[in-house]
Amino acid sequence: MASLFRNFISHRNLQITPRSHIRTDKSLQLNKNAFNSGNKRFYSVSTAEIRPERPMEPNPVGKVTKITTIIDTTTDSDTKETKTTSQTTTTSFYKRPLPSHLIPFSSEEGREIFKKTIQNGSMESYWSLAEQFHTQSEPAYCGLATLTMVLNALQIDPNRLWKGPWRWYNEDLLDCCTPLEVVKKEGITMNNFACLAKCNGADIETVKAENTNLEEFRKRIRSTCEKKDEYIVVSFSRTILGQTGDGHFSAISAYNEEKDMCLVMDTAKFKYPAFWSPVSLLYDAMIPKDKVTGLSRGFFILKKSFGKASCGSSSCSTNKETKPVVESLSPSDTVQWTVLSHYLSHRLPVILRETKPLDVEGFIKHTLKYLPKDTTNLLREIGTTDKVYHQIRNSEIYRVTKHVMDEDKNGEIPSLDVEGATLLLMSSPSQVYKELSPELKTNLKELRDIDTMPMELSQEVIKLRHQMLNFAWQCGCKKPQE
Repeated sequence: MASLFRNFISHRNLQITPRSHIRTDKSLQLNKNAFNSGNKRFYSVSTAEIRPERPMEPNPVGKVTKITTIIDTTTDSDTKETKTTSQTTTTSFYKRPLPSHLIPFSSEEGREIFKKTIQNGSMESYWSLAEQFHTQSEPAYCGLATLTMVLNALQIDPNRLWKGPWRWYNEDLLDCCTPLEVVKKEGITMNNFACLAKCNGADIETVKAENTNLEEFRKRIRSTCEKKDEYIVVSFSRTILGQTGDGHFSAISAYNEEKDMCLVMDTAKFKYPAFWSPVSLLYDAMIPKDKVTGLSRGFFILKKSFGKASCGSSSCSTNKETKPVVESLSPSDTVQWTVLSHYLSHRLPVILRETKPLDVEGFIKHTLKYLPKDTTNLLREIGTTDKVYHQIRNSEIYRVTKHVMDEDKNGEIPSLDVEGATLLLMSSPSQVYKELSPELKTNLKELRDIDTMPMELSQEVIKLRHQMLNFAWQCGCKKPQE
């Protein structure tokens, strides 16, 4: 092996220099060095220019580091056998420098703006957000992390256990609208964010960039930051701010009128710190269309939803005239909805784990086959419009559901309206996904994606998901004593 290596070096007209440090440098694809350690000889080869060796320096912010590929040749002195292993080159990053027009929160200038903003009283929302400020646990979790921070700042009880006896929001609890496996890869859209907020006890107002203007945006930031129980979250394009990446969610916690800047609480703290941004620039960053939805971005205003969460509340829709999914519930209906919700959230995942459906049709068949009795009557009581029913019939998941029900020659599936069965499948909590294969999860996510639904249908689905989650929590989460 040593002879082969010397021939290789001679052919490449390279020299080997002993050293004590394996160097990493973005200018080197492979390092050229050799050093002895007992009975081992390590080689790493490069066709790049040889530079004087020196110990590795700390990696500055924003520097790209390539971890060197090592050719490790080991000779056993007893057996005289030689083994060769290699390590693949990978690229890593340590943070990113902020553009000069964005001011780091902890810089001298950032602190000075902070002091003046305190005096003006335009950062009341900062204190409770700062208590809950944390780093997102996944690169694509900016939406989940920001919503987690806001829900905890609003002191909303999730009515579900986090760890031990404690009920507390973290990103892993926000899986009712989109499976976490999908969020890890794709992130979430504004519709997903609104759906999650509503399902978890927040009143939320969604404002798209094309439906507002700079002056109105500035007013909403100022008025929200002056309150202790209301928060604003912005969905924007990082590219417009001069940052790397694109779509991002962040809460705004303070507004400085003199500088006309707002404090952006960036949860991707491994990449950028919290920073002060010009309001006009942040407004411009909301305008580019989301590549997934084809719509502009925008902002949300979030408050705590007081009283018992209900799909009939105005928070469920920006349309004040939209009727609740179930206009009134008798005690028996309440029990039946609780049973249905528990089936979808708890029993069905176990059934799917045992039956292992291979495709969407198999999933639909097993979901409908084991539905609790009286589900047919419940679905008939859902108060919706002819327009929504028409939109259901035009959906792809309706076509598949109708085919499954038409092919049920043995009567295994209960007698259901196809429209009601389809709406139920659209609205089922995403916990039903957890025992399915990744491919099937992806296929179902596409069929149930609220971003591809007409507005009226998506609002109906969000409300029904909200209602079923509330019932599932009532039967599935006991509040332990602290």
